[in-house]
Amino acid sequence: MDRISITVDLGKIDRTRIVERKYTNKEGQEVTVKEYKMDVVLMKPENHKTVSSGQDWAMVKKYFVANSATKEERAAKVNTAILGEGIVFVDMKSAAPATSSPSALPPYPADEIDPKDIPF
Repeated sequence: MDRISITVDLGKIDRTRIVERKYTNKEGQEVTVKEYKMDVVLMKPENHKTVSSGQDWAMVKKYFVANSATKEERAAKVNTAILGEGIVFVDMKSAAPATSSPSALPPYPADEIDPKDIPF
């Protein structure tokens, strides 16, 4: 089972982004929840950092946690606040060998593609 451990600095939470939402559950009871939207983002491989390791294992920081951008923030291309990090436990004994990535595959010969066969 893959597991990502997330740590969030609660001091960085913007309380104005907490949204209260009400709904009726299956039992007919009205429920009120307070939600805070954030994103967990995979970092580029060159930015991964081993934070702890042993003979057959490693704990690697591969993710960061940030505020979810609002529609207005996306339009203005505003960088959202980084709230925390995500760390993955890697078992080196059972780590699968690297497989070919799609970019490592040979290119498909263009002369064998018939435009009439493309459905769009």
